[in-house]
Amino acid sequence: MSEVAPAAKKPSSTTSIEKIADGGYGEENLSTDLVSESELKRIQRKIDLRIMPWICLTYMFMRLNVNTVGNIAIINAEQKHDIKTQLHLSPSQWAWVISCFYYTYMGIEPFSTLMMKKTSPSFWISRIMVSWGIVACCGAAVQNYAGLITIRTLLGAAEGGFFPCILYYLAFWFRPEEITLRICFMLACSAFSGIISGFISYGVAFADGHGHLAGWRWLFIIEGLPPIVLGLFTIFILPDYPDSKATAKFLTEQERLIVKERLYDGAPEKTSATWNTRQAIDVLWNPTFWSFAGIWVGNALGNPTPSFVLPTVIFELVT
Repeated sequence: MSEVAPAAKKPSSTTSIEKIADGGYGEENLSTDLVSESELKRIQRKIDLRIMPWICLTYMFMRLNVNTVGNIAIINAEQKHDIKTQLHLSPSQWAWVISCFYYTYMGIEPFSTLMMKKTSPSFWISRIMVSWGIVACCGAAVQNYAGLITIRTLLGAAEGGFFPCILYYLAFWFRPEEITLRICFMLACSAFSGIISGFISYGVAFADGHGHLAGWRWLFIIEGLPPIVLGLFTIFILPDYPDSKATAKFLTEQERLIVKERLYDGAPEKTSATWNTRQAIDVLWNPTFWSFAGIWVGNALGNPTPSFVLPTVIFELVT
């Protein structure tokens, strides 16, 4: 009789961490260990619960601050206590107030991302939030068009690095296909910020005249204080890197090694080079980069722009 060949075993839904020990990432002998998919999901949930709620919350306040200029334009306009009347702004000057924000916002983004790598994610993201909160609060003190342009320009520089730094930060913890869903949650929080911005502005309008301050000045202060508070907490709450024993204490040593091992080849690391000219050139020659850039430019033109002018358009229609 012919010998029956043993049935082939199905591929195990596990991830080997043999190369962790070979790469010198830890002292434990993990060469024979296997990590099940359920274990990987459990670790990922721990990371999500620690990182994503805080990132979504801070991003919501960032978008709240960006979009509030549309509400500032009309708050207490019925009483002639609005910002355009008190600072004697023409329509063209107000257009510059809106647009000047984005010149520094765009210009600072790449440099801010590099600085996050030079320092640490928790420190740099915290610094961004505290900076934009302070600048936003200073908006309550402006007395003329020049001062408002200065505040808006500095605010763009302060906020500019937040979103790209967050995207870069997520690449230290998740694979590219996993980052997509998390970005969707962030953008959902951005949409939610547009909803609550109107309610906040409506409530702040009743503070007009209190403390001898106009309602729009109170709005600058009220929407500038939360980023300062959240920024101070961020440096203690946000873990830096998966292999950081000081800030990733919510993970065990083995869990930190597993997270690091499962990332794709070429994923950013704390010890990797901050700048690689060859990689930058390769990106510029990649058609995907330009396709993504075109899509993002279209999104930037069509998504936030109505929030800047829609409150004014509605106000003009009903008055």
